[in-house]
Amino acid sequence: MSERFRHDVLRRARLDLDLTQTAAAELLGIDVRTYRRYESGQVNEGGFLVRNASRREVLQRLQVEFGLTSEDLVESSQVSCIVHALPRARHFVGRKDQLLAIEDHLRRGPGVVAIVGVGGSGKTSLADRIASGVEGMSLFVFSCYDDPGFESLLERAIGHFAPDRSLSRSDRWQALASALVDHPGTPLLVFDGLEVHQADHGNDLHAAGEIRAPALRHFLQRCAAGLGRVRVLLTTRFEPIDLAAYDGDGFHRLSLAGLDEHEAATLLECWGVSASPGSDRLRASMGGHPLSLAMLCSYAVFLGELPDDLDLGLAATDDPLARRLHAMLERYRASLPAETLAVLEHLTIFPTGAGAREVADLLGGPRADVQHQLARLERWGLVFKQRDGGYSAHPFVRDFFRASLGSRARQAHARRRDVLRASLERAPGIFPEDREVLDHVESLILHTVGAGDTAEAWRLYVRSLGGFEHYGLCLGEMVRGERITVAFLERGDPHRPVEGLDEESRLRLVYDRGLVLVGLGRTHAAIDAFRAYHGWVLQDPFGSITGYRTLAYTHRLRGEWDSALELVTRSIDLATRWGHLGHLARGLALQAAIFGDLGRSDQALASFERCRDVAGTPYYRRALWEAELACRLGRYETARSMATDNRPRCEARNWEGHVAHCDWVIAMADACRGLDHSAPLENIRRWVERSGEVEMQLRLLALESQLTPHRLSQWGMNGLTWLLDLPVDRMVDTRSESP
Repeated sequence: MSERFRHDVLRRARLDLDLTQTAAAELLGIDVRTYRRYESGQVNEGGFLVRNASRREVLQRLQVEFGLTSEDLVESSQVSCIVHALPRARHFVGRKDQLLAIEDHLRRGPGVVAIVGVGGSGKTSLADRIASGVEGMSLFVFSCYDDPGFESLLERAIGHFAPDRSLSRSDRWQALASALVDHPGTPLLVFDGLEVHQADHGNDLHAAGEIRAPALRHFLQRCAAGLGRVRVLLTTRFEPIDLAAYDGDGFHRLSLAGLDEHEAATLLECWGVSASPGSDRLRASMGGHPLSLAMLCSYAVFLGELPDDLDLGLAATDDPLARRLHAMLERYRASLPAETLAVLEHLTIFPTGAGAREVADLLGGPRADVQHQLARLERWGLVFKQRDGGYSAHPFVRDFFRASLGSRARQAHARRRDVLRASLERAPGIFPEDREVLDHVESLILHTVGAGDTAEAWRLYVRSLGGFEHYGLCLGEMVRGERITVAFLERGDPHRPVEGLDEESRLRLVYDRGLVLVGLGRTHAAIDAFRAYHGWVLQDPFGSITGYRTLAYTHRLRGEWDSALELVTRSIDLATRWGHLGHLARGLALQAAIFGDLGRSDQALASFERCRDVAGTPYYRRALWEAELACRLGRYETARSMATDNRPRCEARNWEGHVAHCDWVIAMADACRGLDHSAPLENIRRWVERSGEVEMQLRLLALESQLTPHRLSQWGMNGLTWLLDLPVDRMVDTRSESP
């Protein structure tokens, strides 16, 4: 039997005791580094064995000093892993047809089943009902509402399905897929609230319902296509359009409508609300919306009776169901005791929920009083208790009461920021790599932005996180970078940074955001960010040089080579005029790569030669582009040699994406000669799985496809993003001209 140490419980216990990690380590009689391995969950890597003597001793000390039981600290992961206990409906009625349909799909074979419905329609309750009744499957339950980081989802899934594997950070996605295929039983993964990772409306940046994180999207598509015996059950407000190609085969969707009249009446009876003309009228006004009906009944329990004068005519939104629920919550808010309302409102600034201690820190009151109020709110049905002892609320309820904080939200964020800042233990000048520390710094940045201290948040982004140079180039944390950079923008608009950033910081913000979006394949949004950058630097010659070049780079990835060539030519002209040799060399190298895309090999070679005259032997990205051209021209030894020489330079800078690019050129050169090219593929896969970088995903696809070496050498090395939806066998045919 495999066991797992519950580091989340340890962390909450330490915070409840007001201890730093250093103080906790001293209390337990272990060094700080060992303690951090327990609190970060690193002790689960390779399997957590309680029979290990040193671990038994630590567990005994934890039970004595922290007041925890062995059941609190260690759980078996053989059968099920409930990372987040789904909020269970106090009374579940109806849904018999839907239950039968989902169970039938799950029995038939592997694939993905999606429960789609508006907020509050009972999706989570239905998923919980399925998960609670499942038999003969290895269950994994994760709430995206409680933890919106898909990296955490992955980490916990690996801890359950691959606890005995020794993994590096970058092996994770492939390791999970392999572990699921090798699993002796039938894995059932339940993901609640997938809309957290989906675009909520359609525009030129995303299609409505598109999964933003490429790695998560790819994983779910593999599950829909058939990944071993894996079943996935997910809930979402938005249509999961990324899975539409598998509809009726490995993907099934279930639309969740409201309760019918009989079911709604039964729900009121279960809550103890007796039938009357007034209750019938109010029930009908809710349109069968389960959450609204539950809030209505909860309000009746709170008051001791159902009011006859409840006016639900407020027009909060254009959605009738949301409008009625909003009106119901407005009435509830006006009736709650002030101290209870304050606890509920301040709980909502924690998107993943919180315990009494965290809320008490915000309110400055005794934890016992806050715990009492949370228990009352749970009894009334406004919040639910999480598995780790914290509390959270339905997203609709959470959003409503967060909005009611108004101007007080800044003070709440500021107090939370102060707590996080005080507990951040970091050696100066060393940027974090550990996921727990990265999460901590991210939360600190987001709460600092929420507190209105934009300048301080930006200093944290640069000095504590290291900016894109660290989390992007070195760690491949593209999705994290997208989450953080958007927090500095009004409604995600790169032309409207939040107040408090100086000009230099605004420029770096939108530039970093553009690079993150390029990595994630969101080239429309990247172009928008780079245009914002370019618009602010028009009067700065060096800034304009960079602006034109970054736009050219992004248009090139989209396969828009004529536009890319025009833009990079402007950059080269400006660099020549102002005598900036570094910018001139970068521009010439990009121009040469674009000439190669267009099949104009002589001009490409001439631009690379001119680049060498300006800056000498190429390295980093310039060397990679020149090596790609050599490969396309059939000069495979030259291409391989350039990439091999360039690789140590990239490693020395810890630029893992560039290292993977070097490996790709090496593999491509070998594949085109009919040689074994499998050795570099593993590192490329690790980078793709870690970062989700779309360009490298497509490069990997080319190598792993069944293209012949001749066709591989013909296929364009770049202009990759636009090929996302094309079958592999069309890749060569879409080229307008081959070299």
